[in-house]
Amino acid sequence: MRAAELAQAVAGLHLWPRDGRGSGSGGQHFSLQPGQQGSFREYRPYLPGDPLRRLDWRAFAKTEKYFVRLHHDEQPQPLTLLLDASGSMGFGSALSGSKLQVAARLALCIAWLALRQGDAVGLQLAAADAPQGGAPSHHAGAWAALQATLARLQPGGRAQLSAAVTRLLAQRSSSGLVVVLSDLLDDDAGLLPALAALQKRGHVVRAVQVLDPQELDLSLEGPGVLQDMEGDASLFVDPLRHRGRYRQALQALLDDRRRALHSCGIPLTLARTDQPLRELLRQLLA
Repeated sequence: MRAAELAQAVAGLHLWPRDGRGSGSGGQHFSLQPGQQGSFREYRPYLPGDPLRRLDWRAFAKTEKYFVRLHHDEQPQPLTLLLDASGSMGFGSALSGSKLQVAARLALCIAWLALRQGDAVGLQLAAADAPQGGAPSHHAGAWAALQATLARLQPGGRAQLSAAVTRLLAQRSSSGLVVVLSDLLDDDAGLLPALAALQKRGHVVRAVQVLDPQELDLSLEGPGVLQDMEGDASLFVDPLRHRGRYRQALQALLDDRRRALHSCGIPLTLARTDQPLRELLRQLLA
């Protein structure tokens, strides 16, 4: 992801306040409490967008590098990006790329916003053969490491969202922010109880459903065969005959997902892969 694209996408945006509510553009942060000056905790490297008043000029005089001072009253909280890297996320008909590529760009932007305000960031991948991420980190190079991991990531296998959430519950003793990025098309009976357990543990959970416009509209040019990207199943469809029923069935599925997550207090944002990245972020952080 190019620096110019990132800067344009995140300009003026902030993460949710700690309780998960409020505007993403109103200056509220997920964990920081700007303006309060408690005891010094540690330094972290300066990131574009940090207020200049937070720079430590003594540290610059010694090292000729820019550092920001963090204080104990700023309450850093871990952000975990739970990314579905299964086979179905490899589908893409829009110019912006596959669902996985769009989800990865969203993840990078959210991670940048978290690191800029001093929070630690970690990645968990949900797919059968995907490598597992490490513990959240806010140290220098965390964002570059995340970017490198996502650039190498290839979709494959079946989604393992409930297993990934269960691992997260076992690994994270302290509460934080968890953002789930997936097409949520897999019939995973264990996912909702696992996400509800995260909420009860004190985590703030947000879900992003990433879908391609062809999936939403069945906008094929003519009859053809649809292939399961996570198995061997296939299905012949004629969009002129099946589009109406397909859209009704899909809308019922989307409504069911939204209601189920809402019952656990988890907001769901629908992200179309043909939407501009900044528009998706503003929609998610609203």
